[in-house]
Amino acid sequence: MLWYSLALDESVDISGTSQLLIFIRGVDENISITEELASVCSIHGTTTGKDIFDELEQTISDYNLEWEKLSCVTIDGAKNMAGSKKGLVGQITNKLEELHISNTLFIHCILHQHALCAKALNISCVLNPVIRIINFVRGSSLNHRQFKVLLDDFGSEYFDLPYYTAVRWLSCGNVLNRFYKLRSEIDIFLTSKNNYYPELSDLAWLSKLSFLVDVTTHMNELNLKLQGKENLICDFYRIIKAFRQKLMLFESQLGVRQFSHFSCFKSFCEANCNEIDITFQIGIIKELKHHFLHKFSELDKIESDIILFENPFSCNVENVQHELQLEVIDLQSNEQLKDCHRRTKLAEFYEYLKDDEFPRLKNFAIKMISIFGTTYQ
Repeated sequence: MLWYSLALDESVDISGTSQLLIFIRGVDENISITEELASVCSIHGTTTGKDIFDELEQTISDYNLEWEKLSCVTIDGAKNMAGSKKGLVGQITNKLEELHISNTLFIHCILHQHALCAKALNISCVLNPVIRIINFVRGSSLNHRQFKVLLDDFGSEYFDLPYYTAVRWLSCGNVLNRFYKLRSEIDIFLTSKNNYYPELSDLAWLSKLSFLVDVTTHMNELNLKLQGKENLICDFYRIIKAFRQKLMLFESQLGVRQFSHFSCFKSFCEANCNEIDITFQIGIIKELKHHFLHKFSELDKIESDIILFENPFSCNVENVQHELQLEVIDLQSNEQLKDCHRRTKLAEFYEYLKDDEFPRLKNFAIKMISIFGTTYQ
């Protein structure tokens, strides 16, 4: 491999054992891409940044990989991963400094859909009552059967209430959406069981629920885009930048009580004469905006590289790394290659570049191609 990147995901299985998944994406000099699950490590005991680093270092050794060829490390935002001193990032940074290696990119990224924003938002005031109610309905086989009978009697569009799975953000969105649409039937059922939840008649709480239905819809749409099978880092960054702009629009419009992009919340407000305090809603969007600015700040630092990689014919040569500038000028003057760039996929285009004419530019492109551009479910 000429360049490779790593993506790490640490979670706990049903036995309480930490499972570390290490994915690798490598690209050779022919721009042949290899992407696979390199290692599954069961970590017993502590899961500090040092523990995770030891497993990572062993995997790199097992695959005979060189630290000098590591282009990027993709992690989630957990402290043992993202910590700049004792976390995995700190451990890798120390290793690279020992080897006098620089310019390895760290992306605080998303391997789980849930990690995209669930941990960034304080939505427990809505989610906790929903989970308790679902557990009451589905936790007993009798309650579950009786609830489904009630839905059938009412001619409901839905025949059941899904479980909430904490690992998946998509699950959160589906559950909130279904719960909101069945809120009247749920209230009737709980009342019949003498199990009263004041939230189900609280306009303020219901307004928060309806808003989160819309937010999770936007998030799930984002997740689907980020899971594009052939996404490159430029695709990933473009999607993230677009979503940041959407969040800015949402914040601006909420400030003047414009709810065009929140259909569920808009309908709820219209049904209740718009007399709804939207402090919570604005706060959620602000939290998300901050999250997306902070978690992907590493990509902002290499924006000029991403622009060059995606479209070397329209980039400003003045903004290009000095060692690439002359080759970029040669490239931009080549009409045949410009036409090739328009007609082919980006990775395929860089295959056409001759090693003896564009050695530095091709090496740069291979490094960019090696960075994970998609997320795992």
